[in-house]
Amino acid sequence: MGEWKPGTHWFDPARNPAVLDTLTWSTESLLRSVSAQTQGFWERALTAMRCGKPLPDAPGIKLYENSSGHLGNNSYLLLEIEDGQHALVEFAMHGGGAAVDNPLLHKKLSNGAIIYFHEANAKNLHRVYSKAAPEKLPQALPMTPRLGIGTRMSKAVWPGIWQALNDFSFSANTIQNSRRELNLLEDLLARKVGQRLYYPGIGFVPEGHTGSTFEGLWLCGVTEGLKAGVARPYGADADHIMVKRGIDGLEKAKKVLTAARYYSFFTIDVSDILDYSAFLSNGQVRAGEDLIQRCIGDEKIRKDVLVYHRKALKVDGHSIRLSEPQLEGLVGKYWQAMEAIDILIPFIKSMRSNESFDLELSIDEHPPEIHPFDCLTSEVEVAFILAEMKRRGSRLTHIAPNLGVEKHVDYRYRDGLEGLEARTRALHRLADRDGVVIDCHSGDDLSERTRRALKRATGGMIHFKISPYLQELFADVLFEVDRKMFGTWWDDTYDFVRENAREGSTLAADCLKQYESEPEASPHPKYALFRLFCYATVGKRDAQGNFVHREQFYSLAPEFYVEYTRRVKSYLGLLAQDLLP
Repeated sequence: MGEWKPGTHWFDPARNPAVLDTLTWSTESLLRSVSAQTQGFWERALTAMRCGKPLPDAPGIKLYENSSGHLGNNSYLLLEIEDGQHALVEFAMHGGGAAVDNPLLHKKLSNGAIIYFHEANAKNLHRVYSKAAPEKLPQALPMTPRLGIGTRMSKAVWPGIWQALNDFSFSANTIQNSRRELNLLEDLLARKVGQRLYYPGIGFVPEGHTGSTFEGLWLCGVTEGLKAGVARPYGADADHIMVKRGIDGLEKAKKVLTAARYYSFFTIDVSDILDYSAFLSNGQVRAGEDLIQRCIGDEKIRKDVLVYHRKALKVDGHSIRLSEPQLEGLVGKYWQAMEAIDILIPFIKSMRSNESFDLELSIDEHPPEIHPFDCLTSEVEVAFILAEMKRRGSRLTHIAPNLGVEKHVDYRYRDGLEGLEARTRALHRLADRDGVVIDCHSGDDLSERTRRALKRATGGMIHFKISPYLQELFADVLFEVDRKMFGTWWDDTYDFVRENAREGSTLAADCLKQYESEPEASPHPKYALFRLFCYATVGKRDAQGNFVHREQFYSLAPEFYVEYTRRVKSYLGLLAQDLLP
């Protein structure tokens, strides 16, 4: 990263968390604070840490005892100085060497130990804690029921998450965002403004709209977890890594995976490369062309695939044989996606040096021209996908089918909750037999009745993802505590809605009409135009790539964050009760 010089960079990292891949942005300032402490202070810190006693205090510097880790004769912890910077501290007993190359500073203590100070960056924290305290890092958690908690507000939301995990005793992916919400660090530092991406049920959204990066979100979340002393296993989900159509679709996915290499959970979204017309949820297939030959050019592979899948599939306790049209339709719909997964799995393994990870195949989303109820995922489709993964010698840990859940509304398909429960139960039984967990995305607006139906269907063996609601909850608290800042957010959102309406968004136009038709309407987070479109303001950037509002969201009064933490904890506890065992 290099030395951070005030005035030469365009944002303040202390007030823009989850952006940089380092929490040491001015070594000069950091080393000045560290060097101001006496040798006796560091010797007391070492003694306290080795004996499990409280760490000493000092003006302008804080040591986090919850972050301690031990490897052989060396011990580690995090420190923070008053400008918000952090360092990784290493105590090497008996004069041992440093675990990390090129320490920023070292000091010799009177007992022969050496204390090293390292940059608190993602690489160093992963390298050290994966050996010294692996349980304190995000972990792969196969066959573990959990919540997937979208962290759009990054540092502001984690205190409530950690408290919920500890107090209500559940597991979660507590670091979770997608390419829609996150930037790549190199793009953001270059002030490159992302493109607009399609968001099902809304329209097109600005890429990276939280202002955070994949690299920065992992580092910030891990650091906050280390400092808080989270006691439950947790994961980090690089969500909706999209494999797009076109010659460079896979290369772009690999670029995102590289940025998210320290995450423990990877959601590969292949919705864009599925051929929805080849196989419909009612079992109809497209006739009139040889889909298998078009998809599989190699005659030997084609023969192997046909022989393998002509065997009976096990579906809901009984065997079925696919008809030739069904098999042709399934290959036509999913072959390109299976080929992509086949390429990405070894890429992830090599990137992570074979460190374990969770892998989800996301087929729950759909292009704008396809209605969600026209592509509900059938048992035959899941059976085919799992069988094809076996044929290729790979496996998933999670699969996100289209259950009929839509964004921003409760379940409303004509089969009702009984139909949702029956469909989910059938898919769960099928996946569970292969050690795969069903994932429900976009759960924010599902009612308690709907959530409990999902729990009955899966026995609580579910991965349930949320994201926008915690941002909406942020707005609810802001409206009560800081009406002026809420007004800034409202005004920007209102302009964004009008812009979308001018560009042809029916939803935006309807939201404006609904609000403006109320005679006494005034800015409030309850209105659909705000709740559905407020996401764009947080990480908004101008034409030069500068943040417009982001610092304001992380510079609010302490009482705001206290209340927000309380409400986040309460909401997550309610979800865990409704959904998990």
